Amino acid sequence: MQVLPGALVPARMGPGPLVFPNTRVAANGIGLRDVACGGIDLVGVAPGSTVVAAYLYWTWISLPVPIPGLHDQMSVARVPRIAKPGLVGPGSGPQLGLVMRPLSYPGVLVGSGADPCWNGGGNFVYRADVTSLVTRGDSFMVWLPPGAAGQQNYRDPWAFPFPTGPHCEGASLVVVYTNPNEFMGTTYIYDAGLAGNMFLGSPGMFWNLAGFFHPGNEARWINIGADGQSGAGYQELHAMGLETTFFNGVAIAGPGSLTDSDWNGAGNKPLALMWDTSGHDVSQILGPFSNVASIQVVAPPPSVTTDCLVPVCNVLWMR
Repeated sequence: MQVLPGALVPARMGPGPLVFPNTRVAANGIGLRDVACGGIDLVGVAPGSTVVAAYLYWTWISLPVPIPGLHDQMSVARVPRIAKPGLVGPGSGPQLGLVMRPLSYPGVLVGSGADPCWNGGGNFVYRADVTSLVTRGDSFMVWLPPGAAGQQNYRDPWAFPFPTGPHCEGASLVVVYTNPNEFMGTTYIYDAGLAGNMFLGSPGMFWNLAGFFHPGNEARWINIGADGQSGAGYQELHAMGLETTFFNGVAIAGPGSLTDSDWNGAGNKPLALMWDTSGHDVSQILGPFSNVASIQVVAPPPSVTTDCLVPVCNVLWMR
């Protein structure tokens, strides 16, 4: 959503990251605004890998108070693969033998903050350990608990009448793994302290990622964020979607860089937007032997409004 711009603020960073030596990492996500479920294709975990840890992140907004056992739960299942061709045509589905068995996973609250300018209340970011389920690169379905969202009617969030909360913005998998055929490094996952820090695209927000040591060979940065958008659905708006991400002072996403913004709601375009899982190679930016990385997200001052955004998780991988 959008609101009048304010003043540049620093994020309040919390405890140190989750650290996984001798690993690699992959992440993918899906927008879940006003729907009942969505699919996540986990890409990047090569065959022969061993999953060390797998986390599912999701964010609720326009929620006054989370209800235990409802908003802190998410059901997940692996999508079965078709073993052999089935019949084609109406009624042929059962011939394929595709059966999904979702399990409910409890999440821990890793951050909260103000509502990103929708229905009021707050935003709440959760993380669930789904390592027992995610054992390889695959496709997964996630389901919202019945009754958790204000609506699951698959409508345009900007259509009249205005939607009622709470809203689940989206969900992302962050999967740490090892593989004997790939270069291993160290994975650092940052959530507590950063997650839930709602900010305005203009003047933006900045934060530092610390607690790591970069050997100097290769580095990647992953950002998961909620409520990003480039407009109101099909209608593109100049005041939104113009956030530039700076990594150690270098523009790596958005206007002034070579890539699209990290906050355009790419998790489900053209509707319903509101969720991003993005990643960048920062090997040429993060210097050898570095132990701090600075992140800044900022949009140009708009004439009237600016976007409201929620960080969910950051991941650094380096070797």
